[in-house]
Amino acid sequence: MIILFAGKREALDMSWAFLIVGVLSLIVLQTMRSVLAVVFGVARVRVVERPSNRDVAGHDLYDVIAAELEALDFQGPIWLEHVATPADSSNIRYKAAFRNPVDNIVVWCAPPQELARPNAPLTYLTSSLVDGQYAVTQISDPYFEYVRDGMTPAQTIAPTGLADAIEQHKTFVAGLGISAQSGGTAIRQIVHFAGEHQNQIRKRLIEEGRARETDGIARPTIADAFRIVIALLRRPKSDEEKPEPVPADRLAHLYDVMTLAANRAPAQSMQWALLLASVVLSIVIGWPIFGMEITIVIVGVIFFHEFGHWVAMRAAGYENPHITLLPLLGGVTIGHERDSSAAKRAWVSLAGPLPGIILGWAIIYQYASQPVEGPLGDWLTITATMLLIINYLNVLPIPPLDGSHVVRALLPPGWLALHSLAVIGGVGLGVYVGYLLDFWALGFIAALQLLSVRSIWTDAQAIRRFDRDRPPAELDEDGRLLWVLNRLEQQSGQPKDATKRIAQARSILDQLDMRPMGWAQGSIVASVFLVMAVVPIGGVAVMAGAAFDYPIDEEEQAYFDEIDQKREDLAVKAEALGLQQLVDEIVDDMDALGESPDPATAGQLDAAEQRIDATFPDQLRELYGVTNGLRVVGIGAVEDVVLARDNPELQQNLEYVTYEDELYLWTDDGEDIEIATAVLDDWISFRLDEDIYSFMIVAPDGAAPIEGYSVIFVGEDGPYAYESVATLLQQSWVDAMMTREYDEILERKLAKNLQSLESVDILGMVGEFEPPSLIDRYVWQEQPWPGPATEQQLRELETRIGMTLPEDHRAILTLHNGFPPADILPVEDIVSAATLDDETMSNFVPAPGPDPAADADDGTAVAELRSCWVVGGLWFPDYEDESGAERLWPSLLWCPDNDAARRYVGHAYARNYQDLTSAVRHAAAAFSY
Repeated sequence: MIILFAGKREALDMSWAFLIVGVLSLIVLQTMRSVLAVVFGVARVRVVERPSNRDVAGHDLYDVIAAELEALDFQGPIWLEHVATPADSSNIRYKAAFRNPVDNIVVWCAPPQELARPNAPLTYLTSSLVDGQYAVTQISDPYFEYVRDGMTPAQTIAPTGLADAIEQHKTFVAGLGISAQSGGTAIRQIVHFAGEHQNQIRKRLIEEGRARETDGIARPTIADAFRIVIALLRRPKSDEEKPEPVPADRLAHLYDVMTLAANRAPAQSMQWALLLASVVLSIVIGWPIFGMEITIVIVGVIFFHEFGHWVAMRAAGYENPHITLLPLLGGVTIGHERDSSAAKRAWVSLAGPLPGIILGWAIIYQYASQPVEGPLGDWLTITATMLLIINYLNVLPIPPLDGSHVVRALLPPGWLALHSLAVIGGVGLGVYVGYLLDFWALGFIAALQLLSVRSIWTDAQAIRRFDRDRPPAELDEDGRLLWVLNRLEQQSGQPKDATKRIAQARSILDQLDMRPMGWAQGSIVASVFLVMAVVPIGGVAVMAGAAFDYPIDEEEQAYFDEIDQKREDLAVKAEALGLQQLVDEIVDDMDALGESPDPATAGQLDAAEQRIDATFPDQLRELYGVTNGLRVVGIGAVEDVVLARDNPELQQNLEYVTYEDELYLWTDDGEDIEIATAVLDDWISFRLDEDIYSFMIVAPDGAAPIEGYSVIFVGEDGPYAYESVATLLQQSWVDAMMTREYDEILERKLAKNLQSLESVDILGMVGEFEPPSLIDRYVWQEQPWPGPATEQQLRELETRIGMTLPEDHRAILTLHNGFPPADILPVEDIVSAATLDDETMSNFVPAPGPDPAADADDGTAVAELRSCWVVGGLWFPDYEDESGAERLWPSLLWCPDNDAARRYVGHAYARNYQDLTSAVRHAAAAFSY
């Protein structure tokens, strides 16, 4: 079985919808399947002597009915044997008919057919009319109402006593306006109705296209199956009846009824039609939620998972296995095993997730080895991800997922007490995972399994008793079941809940008959399961670590305490700084977008207020008195001022942080503020460049703050609320100071790492890097390290550039023809810097270094670098040049004509190096921290 989930905030609301829709879909689809499996058989009927008690379950019911009808002037019973072809078209072998020749009424009784009404016989009343019709009144079961026609007018009434049912039938017949036929209760008429008339109904259903006959077997069409389902839903209900004890022989009969219905299968074409219907329904309902591409992948993954169960069931000899997809919930494969085997059950459960996990990793391995670009690559990525997520989720030992079935099969049948503990543990894990994922529907489904713990424990006690006193070996399956039911009745009395007692008896027999796994088979199953379970259980542990604060060691705690203290100290300093100093230092430290502009004039402020028809608050006027805009914190110049509702860039950013038109603002004290986005429409904002993703929104003069906050900052980390503009600037200053200190720490670490690598040659430096793992190659699309360049390739390169490569450069290319961690290009990608445009070349100047030429003007420096060769860089397939080809972003130039300290020129944000070894050493030092 598969269960899906939504993501985070939506999951809390939508997971319940997933659960409800999925369960309703399962009920509807399984009901349709059961109805489509109904068989209209050909009946042969004959009058017989009273059958034995074993042949008719609940003979005591007929004695009560006979006495009641005798008081109402009915004669009988007349017993009829009903032989159906095919045999599984009916589970009724004998019927009893009671007749009243005066009122021309026949009361028909057959053994109970519903678990919900185990003590109520299947009862209907008929009257033969002069025009050949048979008027029928049926209690509870709507069969005759469904097949009624001009020759069989029928009604369904709520469960009631026989006297009341007879009166309702008389009223129904009188309303037809047709007289009763003289001799309509004769035995000949009774046999005709039970046999030939039923065969005529079957023939008419086929002729009218309401049933389809294949190989002599007639079943309802899909359209008529819907009619049957509607008739079942609409049948009249009675007031709740007081449950009465159910004897063992009646329970055994009801089990046979259940088994026969479960073992019936629709025609093969109908089974495929139902599967197709569940697939289409899953896509239609999932499309608006996940999108078409994701929905198709999810449905395909679920089908692949369930198909694995189906194949395993067929191989293990299960009867009537079938797949049903459940919209928004997952899928389920149901079948009935012919014999109990723990090994078969375990492998059937593993056959769902195991192929999906293998296929998922196979796709990742192939994709990581040979990345696929474009839409096909996207499909492969999504498919592999879904294969692993969905199948690994189902390995968790949480009822009713596949993992719980494997655990149950691994435990010996006699250890049902441990089964109950396994269920309790699985329930706890399921509730916990539901909590971690905010997917409460999963937790709810798992918690429902607690209801089975008591029955498992009760079964454990019973099995210990039955293990000492087993059913006789010569009994058939029905006899063994009746034997167990009789023993349970002796021990616990007759039950009032037929469903539970039948399930208990079946479970006991199932456990007693189950063939346990041998040690070799059990070892293999356990090993496979544990290998599969490592990933999901490890994932739960990781999520748990993210959800809770676990103790950390003293050194880490001291570091975090130091960071917190520094922030507090800086916050105190920030409050003491003036507005001008805050602005100046933010610009310097954050390398703001251009220098801080001059203050805005009073005229500019007045003009802006008139343009937007709003008054600037004093705090905004004070800021403009220092600087006309500070884009690094989302504040534009006076000319950029607009109301929030007129700012399309702001509105677009708000869409990413808005849920159902509600905006959740973070505050310094850790509290959330929830507001409607419309509240901000009249607040002051700024139109900024397309590359600016941060916006400050200020309450205009006269507008009430939101719970004391008058400034909102919408940045990449989400929306924050601040008390004032000054508070926002103070926080920005603190962040800038912390960033400066962090950069200094990194520089110290870099210097330390460089010193430790000073004596390592270029080939030894390669060992400082970790090759990209399979996951890195799949998730981050990192390329595997290439193989060596051949001697011929190196000679061709040296011929092309007209000089010999430095020894260390040649050495690393001989090891790897291109080394991505250090941005070293392969032989075939080395090109002249003269081929680069001026904009790209400008990234290499001014190049910091000891050479005074580094301070030359851009034009001179670019001209000097034209004689260099591009030996380092990265290819970016997502960034194409004018011709549509992949674009190379150069990061290292080899300049043989430069002085010794600048033979290798790095990007403007890197350094200059005397040799390639120094460049790789810098990359290795940076990589290690």
